[in-house]
Parts: sequence; structure tokens; C-alpha cells
Amino acid sequence: IKVPDYEMVSKNKDFGGYRIIHGDDLTVEQFTALPALIQSKLAKQIGEFLSVLHGLPTEIFSMDVLAPLDVRDPAYYARRFIDKRRYEIVEAISVELLSRIDRFYEKFSEMESLAHKITHGDLQADHILLATSKDAIAGVIDFTDATVWDPARDFAVFWGYGEEVVKEIYENY
Repeated sequence: IKVPDYEMVSKNKDFGGYRIIHGDDLTVEQFTALPALIQSKLAKQIGEFLSVLHGLPTEIFSMDVLAPLDVRDPAYYARRFIDKRRYEIVEAISVELLSRIDRFYEKFSEMESLAHKITHGDLQADHILLATSKDAIAGVIDFTDATVWDPARDFAVFWGYGEEVVKEIYENY
């Protein structure tokens, strides 16, 4: 599975460029339209990819090629929700649901992160590229939110593809 190979990086590391990785977003619709054998192959590739990513030594964040990142704990994401996301949803959902979400983030902020591995941090359908042949994962892009945190975060997107897909990815992890 290809990942961005940054050939050009600005001096202050706030911008980088790489050769395009061709493919289509691996949306739930794209995935479910594929034959079961191809779905299984993709789940295997994703599981193996995540295994390699999460197996990288966390020390690479101290290398010159990567900007150093802090370990992001649950409180970081709770603050991020309150500061940046809550106002976007407040008028679109019921008061009861907003209250439940607020309680979730309150409890979430108190949690300790048990596993500290390198994670993609923003794995979603438009960051996983399906090869144009529709039979393999072409690449994974947008590592902007890569960090050291709980690797379970990188599995979250796959619940939208179904519990069996999550299980198959995990079996190949």
C-alpha cells in the first residue's frame, strides 16, 4: 500500500508535496458493491497496513523528517470537540442528544490512553484509496493528524462498513 513520499518539504515543515497516488475513495458504497472475495482481500490489506503502521517505533517522530508531535490524550480530543465541533452541531441536533454527547466527552476526557502507537489519526473513506482496478488498496493518504495515541482510533471508520469487516481487518492486524 502506497503512502505519500514527500519529495518536497518546506523549511518550517508546514507544507509538503508528493506524487499523486491514483485511486478512488473507499466509501462504504464502493466497498459493499465489490464481490465478497475482493472485500476480504481489501480487509486483509488494511489489517496488514495498520499492523505495520502501529508497529513503527514512536521515536520516528523525533527524526528531522517529521515535525515532533505530542502524545494526544483523550482530553485533547474533548477540548477539540468543545472548541471546534460543538458549535457546528448545536443547532442540528436535539438538546437531549447534545447533552449525551457532552457527557460522553466529559467522561472521555478523564480516560487514560492505554496504548501509545503511531496512528494515522484521521483514517476515513477519502484517505483510503481503492485502486482503479477495484481489486486492491492503492494507498493511504493525509497523515496530517498522525500522532502517537491509541491505535483503536484507526479502526473506528470501519464500523461503518459493518462489524464483520472490522473483525476481518482485526484478524489480519
